[in-house]
Amino acid sequence: MGRAKQKPPEGKIPGAEDFTREAVYRAVLKDTLQHPLTLMPAVASTLGGLYMGLFGAGPNAAAVTFAGALLAAGAWVVNYFIRGEELAEQRVAKLRKLRDRHRHDQTMSLEVEWSKAGLAEGVQQARELREVYHKLETFLSGRLEAAGGVRGNTASGFNVQRLMVLAEDTYREGVDILRAALATYQALRQIDHEKLNRELEAWQQELESVSAGGDASRIKSLETRIQSHQRRLELFKQRVASVDQLFAQSEALESALETTYLETVDLGNTDTLFVRGHSATALERAVNAARRVEDRLREMEGPRKEDDVYLAAGEVQD
Repeated sequence: MGRAKQKPPEGKIPGAEDFTREAVYRAVLKDTLQHPLTLMPAVASTLGGLYMGLFGAGPNAAAVTFAGALLAAGAWVVNYFIRGEELAEQRVAKLRKLRDRHRHDQTMSLEVEWSKAGLAEGVQQARELREVYHKLETFLSGRLEAAGGVRGNTASGFNVQRLMVLAEDTYREGVDILRAALATYQALRQIDHEKLNRELEAWQQELESVSAGGDASRIKSLETRIQSHQRRLELFKQRVASVDQLFAQSEALESALETTYLETVDLGNTDTLFVRGHSATALERAVNAARRVEDRLREMEGPRKEDDVYLAAGEVQD
């Protein structure tokens, strides 16, 4: 695992891979090696060794060199082997605080925003996603406390932590998807598609009537208008369909969280869940699938500037 995974920077949200036993203890190893009680005596020992190499092995230089090496090694042994589990638990707590900080503003506000938008289905999707995540998080938190964190039962504690992070990743992706759906829905509300349909129908009828007269300029004008409205209406349908797809992905994430909760309760042992259960990998698959759909919809909607022109042209005028 790369070095960046060992100690996530402040701007990076720690992922499930950062909560594995190997990643946490690798970070603890790095921190203990860089601890002042290890680093400073080691530097003194190195300088003493350089002095002896340049000017000979005097008693003072030898004492500083060997004493520094002994202190550095002793401090590292105490920190890593004796206090290692305590430092690992502090590491996990720090990672969770970083995640909580990023998640703080992504909870109840989503339901309020959907309520303001006036779509009951969006409110329901946001509420159900939050409720099933809260249920699973509460259950896993109880399991983690019963396991004594990462101290009481190291393997079990880390398994629970990893599952909690996977569940949180799933919830966060669900929130992101519902926010994307909300933004699209709010944009669609600005479009009077019924007016576009009425104008399109009127122009099509006029085109049929003037075609026989041979007014080329009028025919060209009507054909241009008809094509423009057809493109706008097609874009409108695509955006409506994208909201439905995003809701479907939100449902899939909610189902993955619910399945994980039921499977965890049924197996009764979080370690067994990673051996016999399928929900841990199901959470990862659900998140990856949702991200692919979100990226595909973003690619479809984002880069095409003419779409914005068509949508803007269809806005209701006061």
